Amino acid sequence: NFLIPADTVKRIIPSLIANGTYNHPWLGLEGVDMTSSIAKVLNLQEPKGFLVVNVDDSGPASNAGMLGGDRVTALAREGRSVSIGGDVIVGIDGKDIRSKHDMLLYLTNKKVGESVVISVIRDGDPQQITVVLGQRPGYFFS
Repeated sequence: NFLIPADTVKRIIPSLIANGTYNHPWLGLEGVDMTSSIAKVLNLQEPKGFLVVNVDDSGPASNAGMLGGDRVTALAREGRSVSIGGDVIVGIDGKDIRSKHDMLLYLTNKKVGESVVISVIRDGDPQQITVVLGQRPGYFFS
């Protein structure tokens, strides 16, 4: 079975009817959910947020100055490596972000061209970064 939430349909269908497409808002970054192992490596008190590991050079996050990872570290407990040194997203527009799911869910209610204020931890310091959402390249419903 394939289900689409009603609020998603309400947002997308009018655009499909009017324009034949839907422009999905995009930050232009990749990352991983914070784990206790990553939090420990970054000296963070608790494992919440979304660690940015890569920022698309031509994307909105890059244009706003967000940073991806700059070094790789092995997480022995998790049996994998992760790129660290990037921003840790902990909030958007005053809403707590504990995971990628929280971030994506919040962005589904935004439109291309809207600004969001992203709360990050960078090198242990909290910062606010304003990002103008772009259109996800090559992504549309038609």
